[in-house]
Amino acid sequence: MIRSEAELAAHWDSLNRSYRIDPNRVILAGASQGGTLAIKLSLQGKPFLSRGFIAVILAIRGVEALVSSADLNLAAEHGLRGWILIDELDYSFRAETERFHALAKKAGLSC
Repeated sequence: MIRSEAELAAHWDSLNRSYRIDPNRVILAGASQGGTLAIKLSLQGKPFLSRGFIAVILAIRGVEALVSSADLNLAAEHGLRGWILIDELDYSFRAETERFHALAKKAGLSC
């Protein structure tokens, strides 16, 4: 687990101890690397149970490192939904973002 994931997991545990969280009302969101992390954690499910993700101007450096086809298929079966915003001029990560989107749609993920 990378540092950002560990920090979020600790915060998530703290929130779960203090509040009753309905995962059907949780959406993970982030921009740039945070958007990529929101997708990854949403697809993994536990401990971050969510209804979906919002990712803005993703910084994907290789779709394979982000997800496997099994993750996408399972997420689609559970009704996970996603929303991605990327600028047409974001040449650095646009191709990988579009590749992720195509794989997500192929797996049946509403994205």
